[in-house]
Amino acid sequence: MRKYLLTRRALLIAALSLSALAFLWVLLAPSRFGGAVEYVIVSGDSMEPLFHKGDLVLLRRAPFYEVGDIVVYRYPGIGAVIHRIVDRRLDRFVLKGDHNTWVDGYEPAPDEILGKYWLWLPGMGTIFLQLRSPWALAILVGVGSLIWGLSSMQSKWTERRKKIKARVDDAIMAARQSAGQFDTAVMGAGKWLSGRQEGFLLVMYIIGILALVLGAFAFTRPVSLTAPDNLLYKQTGAYAYTGEVPAGVYDENRVVSGGAIFPKVSCGIEVAFDYQLQSQHPAQVSGTYQLMAVVNSTTGWRRTILLNEQPVLFSGKTFSAQAPLDVCEVEKMIAQVQEVTGAQTYQYFLSVYPQVKVSGTLGGMTLEETFNEPLSFTVQTDQIYLNAPAKEDANPLQPVKEGALVRMKTVDNTLSIFSMDVPVRTARTLSAVGLAIAALGIGLVLYLLQQAEGKDEKMLAKLAVGSRLVEVQDPLARGDARVVHLPALSDLLRLAEQREEVVFFHYAAPVATYYVRDGDVLYVHRKLGPAAAEGVDESTRQALVRALEKDEFALYFQPSVSLEDGRVVQLESFLRWRHPERGLLMPVQFLPEVERAGMMMQVDLWVLRRACEYLAQWREAGYPLYPVAINLSLQSLATEGFAAQAQAMVAGLGVSPEWLYLEIPENGLDVSPVGAENLRQLREAGFGIVLNAGERFNPEALEAEPVQQIKLGYPVVQKLSAVSEMQDLASRWISQAHERKIRVAAVGVETSQQLGFFRLHACDQAQGYWISPPVAAEDLPGFLAQKRAWVEVSSKPE
Repeated sequence: MRKYLLTRRALLIAALSLSALAFLWVLLAPSRFGGAVEYVIVSGDSMEPLFHKGDLVLLRRAPFYEVGDIVVYRYPGIGAVIHRIVDRRLDRFVLKGDHNTWVDGYEPAPDEILGKYWLWLPGMGTIFLQLRSPWALAILVGVGSLIWGLSSMQSKWTERRKKIKARVDDAIMAARQSAGQFDTAVMGAGKWLSGRQEGFLLVMYIIGILALVLGAFAFTRPVSLTAPDNLLYKQTGAYAYTGEVPAGVYDENRVVSGGAIFPKVSCGIEVAFDYQLQSQHPAQVSGTYQLMAVVNSTTGWRRTILLNEQPVLFSGKTFSAQAPLDVCEVEKMIAQVQEVTGAQTYQYFLSVYPQVKVSGTLGGMTLEETFNEPLSFTVQTDQIYLNAPAKEDANPLQPVKEGALVRMKTVDNTLSIFSMDVPVRTARTLSAVGLAIAALGIGLVLYLLQQAEGKDEKMLAKLAVGSRLVEVQDPLARGDARVVHLPALSDLLRLAEQREEVVFFHYAAPVATYYVRDGDVLYVHRKLGPAAAEGVDESTRQALVRALEKDEFALYFQPSVSLEDGRVVQLESFLRWRHPERGLLMPVQFLPEVERAGMMMQVDLWVLRRACEYLAQWREAGYPLYPVAINLSLQSLATEGFAAQAQAMVAGLGVSPEWLYLEIPENGLDVSPVGAENLRQLREAGFGIVLNAGERFNPEALEAEPVQQIKLGYPVVQKLSAVSEMQDLASRWISQAHERKIRVAAVGVETSQQLGFFRLHACDQAQGYWISPPVAAEDLPGFLAQKRAWVEVSSKPE
């Protein structure tokens, strides 16, 4: 049933095209148009040797970013910058170009990161910049205008399409007038689908493809990710100092925080300190503090003055402390060291430290922290003044220390779809539901096709053909048209789609006939309907017996040529039935009846006899002789005594078995013990044994088998142009077969590319419509005499 769906090439192409557009949009849509991708053209050398000027880099949004990621962010006043994260400072990132020796001056926050490196296209940015130039835009406009002009000149093609449509409409109207209305006694679902299956299948295909793509992404990504979740906090201090002074020295008659201290007018200074722990998370903390002053010099000399004799306990996130400081005592310490050492040129400093130690919990995590940011002064003769802060815009009276407790949390992994962040778990569910819907929808069509196959040929025709079907009351007259019989309905449907023709359908139980008229050629496919499918009646058996007795069967031969010199080296026989009433029948139209009637061995022996007779005639006429390959059925191979009958027949006709090759199916090597014995006897008698290889063939299984040749079947050859894995597989088969001294032939070669592939990989022989079609036995000698080489072997394979 699947072959009928696969013939809807237009549906599949439309579904794949729409799905591909949706997929590419989700994958590559720029952020400015609602997508998740940032496009950055590298404009400098800061990321060399990884990225160079003119490269195009694609970046996608990520749930979180880590050290080592290459990201893009907007630098204030500069624009987009693509650099690597080298560090993290609390809730901001430190970035640096790989080629730079310095870090970036701006530290972006996570929400300022536009995306993480995803794809790199070397030099593509330069091309885009060139396309944006005036001359490139002018060329694009000119080419667009040319295409538009050419398209406007396609009136003849448009008229032809209109004629085709008119012809289709006329044919439908004429057929309906002669045939009456379509059969309405069909299943409800089948009746509904018979006129809507294209749209229904298109929707199911699109849903299935998109669900499959979504599942490929969703099921290859974890449902959740472990991301950092830092607990940020900040410790702040506030220093103040004051002291009483004589009137007239300061406006306020006292030392003011931030101003200079003059020991000659005020020795006693009162130092105050306020502490606060700030965080968005709940904190339960306590600790100790101890104010102290440190006097030191650039030589490393140092003296400590305890402003609090013992550490003081505190509880909570804040406390306030104060203590007196005698700056005259500081001057005495400095004078004493100068007197002792004799050194007078050193610089001296005074620093006040809080010595805060904090412990407890923050957001449920253990916190152990210290705060010891000093209040620093420079000591000079007769004055002590406050030092400027090391950082710009910092306040020396209000030091700040930030920190973070690092913990990890589990977050849902997401996929960015149409600018929406969809959880992977949800995407998996959507994928499964979509695939289920598509499977049920397509399964419904397959089920209806199967039901129709066994019960109603008209329903099968409506479902398989669709809107192109025209039912006629009488068989189409052949007239002067050349009739071409197609073995498979799927081939005829594919032809109708390619030619944009309707499919005429005539049913006269038990035979259903499909027609496609293309100019002076009438393509025909016939098949037995349900009335004959249950078994072979006596009339059918008698017709088969008559065909054998009166030689209604006919042999056609297709040349197989050497890929070394292009000459014919073998012929393969094909059976046809020249039916007195139904015309020329292909094997698919009568071999199932032969098999159900149990007459396969009689037919195989008939083919063998006729092949030998033709060989004898050609030999007597002086024509060149070529080995003939005959397809052997499993039924014959598994019949006891078949080998003996074949040997006797060949000997009686005076033909050496060496001129005959028996082709068996891939599963013919192990069909039965009787089959194995027949193969052994045939090989010992001199017959060549050829194995038809399918997609699951394993050459390693031929170590002890009597096989002289392998034929790569039609499906394998046809998949070569579409599936790269099949090319690798065929190449490996040829190599393995040659290692076992087995020749290889390719069957069904229909393009020069296929022929070139097999020549390139040392295949021995090839046959197919690209080389020659099957030719009736009576026309073969003259046909073969037309030329010496059937393929050009001197040209380079395509």
